[in-house]
Amino acid sequence: KYYGRYAHKFGAPTHDIRKVLLAVFVGLNIFHYVYCYSRWKNKRKRVVEHPHYQQKLRQAQKEKEFERKQRKKLKAAGKKVDDSDGEEITELPEAFVHIDNLDYPKWTDILVVRFIELPWTVVYFWIYKNLLKLTPGYDWERERDLELMEKFGLTEEELNFQKQQQRARVDKILSSSRYKKYKRYMKKMGKEVPKQQKNE
Repeated sequence: KYYGRYAHKFGAPTHDIRKVLLAVFVGLNIFHYVYCYSRWKNKRKRVVEHPHYQQKLRQAQKEKEFERKQRKKLKAAGKKVDDSDGEEITELPEAFVHIDNLDYPKWTDILVVRFIELPWTVVYFWIYKNLLKLTPGYDWERERDLELMEKFGLTEEELNFQKQQQRARVDKILSSSRYKKYKRYMKKMGKEVPKQQKNE
């Protein structure tokens, strides 16, 4: 009897459930932000180590070295030039570090903000999907282009040039006499000719 009273008075937990829930919620927010930052950092490291990025970095360093040599020549010729060489180029600006569908984590990425925005996000997706019959904020063709650019180390201009060349080759094949003979032969044999899809 007396032991039970003592245990209830001194041994029973006296934690406030509201404080416990608040601590858990704050901990989850911190963990989520650290996870987003770690994910972004790993993705950025992969982009920086990509051959295309390294090529752009070497090009920028060569241009910097060329400017330095030009200033030395002008200075030797007695012309007044700016002696400030600036800092050495060890990395490109953040504009060159493109990470697909992933940005540097901001305060809006915290869970509490996500929970507040959740009703609006659900309504937004429902309107686009059911009323407008669209997929909000997602471009499948753009996603495919970004994957090709990352895989082969191409810029957007180079990828567009490759697409134009591919369309020209397809048009040339479709208008060739050899392909027309092939179509007539397949039609004569009663077989369906595979349709060539042109990229718009």
